[in-house]
Amino acid sequence: MEKLPLSRRDRIWIGAFVLLGLALRLLLGRGELWLDEIWSADFARGLDGPLAAFTLRHDNNHPLNTLMLRLLGPQEQALVQRALPILAGSAAVLLGALWTARVFSPRAGVLSAALLASSTLLAYYSSEARGYALALCMVYAAALMLETQARGRTAWFSLFCAVGLLSHFSFVFALAAVGVRELVLRRSPWVLLPPLAFSAGWYLYFISGMAVGGGDAWSFGSLGQDAAVQLLGLSGMPGMLVLAALLALLGWSLRRSHGELAMYGTLLLLPPLLTFLILNPSFVALRYFLLPLAFVPLLAGGALGRAGRTGLLVTTLICVGNLAQSLAWARAGRGEYRAAIAWMLEQSRETVPTVSSDIAFDTRKTLAYHAQFVAGRGLRWVEPAQIGPEGVEWIVIASAELPPENFADRGSNYRRSREFTGAGPSAYRWVLYQRVR
Repeated sequence: MEKLPLSRRDRIWIGAFVLLGLALRLLLGRGELWLDEIWSADFARGLDGPLAAFTLRHDNNHPLNTLMLRLLGPQEQALVQRALPILAGSAAVLLGALWTARVFSPRAGVLSAALLASSTLLAYYSSEARGYALALCMVYAAALMLETQARGRTAWFSLFCAVGLLSHFSFVFALAAVGVRELVLRRSPWVLLPPLAFSAGWYLYFISGMAVGGGDAWSFGSLGQDAAVQLLGLSGMPGMLVLAALLALLGWSLRRSHGELAMYGTLLLLPPLLTFLILNPSFVALRYFLLPLAFVPLLAGGALGRAGRTGLLVTTLICVGNLAQSLAWARAGRGEYRAAIAWMLEQSRETVPTVSSDIAFDTRKTLAYHAQFVAGRGLRWVEPAQIGPEGVEWIVIASAELPPENFADRGSNYRRSREFTGAGPSAYRWVLYQRVR
């Protein structure tokens, strides 16, 4: 069936949603860098030269993002370091909508633009100084290139894939899904050969010897809850059940679109099977599956575009749930680290205040980075294992559970002084305790 071109009205709606996506990403990008962004910035600062970004084998080194941070250097305003991801994530709204319009219909393109712009999952990780947003933009650019007959299509497709892989290697999951669709549609699978060769080479050179930084404990239940919150804005078991039902309905609605159904199945099955059965990781976060999940709003837009008013209603409900979740996280921010440092300096009774934490590595790196932007006499970090009988003046509790008003540690008594909030998967809430005389 011949696809109709986008009308002027369709283009206006898609443009409006792109602007909405940009505004949401700017809101989420306010505030201060969190641990993984700081970690990447520390890598960038320690490089011998810009090209060293492509030789540092660590999972928190997203090479093109690290290169960007190297060129920018430390910035008092985090939006400067997040500017490229925010722009790339906003461009992804446009590219994803154009792909859906080409593959399904102009109406579907408009609905997918709404879903992409409001998506908590995509907006949140497009507002961080990390590699996800550029990889996301390249996923949609590569997929859209396959829908054209432009001159140099293979070269452009290969370039987009290379940039995506150098942004974050989870791009390979999306590449596999796009490739499966090409095979099912029997179009030009040979166009996949250069990116597949580059993927294999980059894996052998960089990924196979990569160090893993680790993270919090995880479970399948926690991943499911995170998916419900970040895809629908719904929490708990009800959110997981609604998400499962919608994913099943999406698969059913695509049953006659063989290429898109094959893509959908690949996206939902290959990443978790490869991750859990073969890689057997000690730490997993939902963001690792961001790129394969990024096609869900596109395919959902295609399905909802066929459903008339019901599709419009479902799209509206999903967008409202996502926007509510995103705005709540935007208000709370990823942490109030500089305010916490200023508070400790202001309230301290010591010449050089001493500080430790229940999460030592995370807190130490965060303190060291943000202290450079806070005027004062500075803090002295003490590793938890090195705390003596005299204790330290401040202990930062960064765990999720709110600790009691008072507690004792190695003979010293501490009283809660103040709490500094943060919300979302890339945030720490700091509760400060000061030693009681």
